[in-house]
Amino acid sequence: MPRAPSEKVTQAEKLFNDGMAMVEIAKKLEVSDGTVRSWKNRYGWGKASKKTSATLRKKMRRKMQRCKRKRGEVNPKIRMQKAVLAIQTQTLHQTEQSMAVMFLYLWMRWIQMSRNFLGLFQKIQSFN
Repeated sequence: MPRAPSEKVTQAEKLFNDGMAMVEIAKKLEVSDGTVRSWKNRYGWGKASKKTSATLRKKMRRKMQRCKRKRGEVNPKIRMQKAVLAIQTQTLHQTEQSMAVMFLYLWMRWIQMSRNFLGLFQKIQSFN
């Protein structure tokens, strides 16, 4: 079973929780500041409040990121990728439209040439 902390340790923890600096605690209790620092780390003084606040900060950061994603705000790299994709899509649609127009033009030219050829063919047959 572990020993209970000495009176100096409990006094040091109380002073630390009251906001006194570790160097001042060491001078008051007549121990080295390294000793006070090791007590602080060994017994975990003040860790609960820092851990809670770090956890809360992490949760808040996640909530903010979720809100940004919902609003469509993303980091600049993704925004740039979306812009490039939009330009590529627009260019692709324009190319598809150009190809469709070209196809229709060629189709109409083919029909026109077929009619001309058919007319010539009929004229040739009428001579015979």
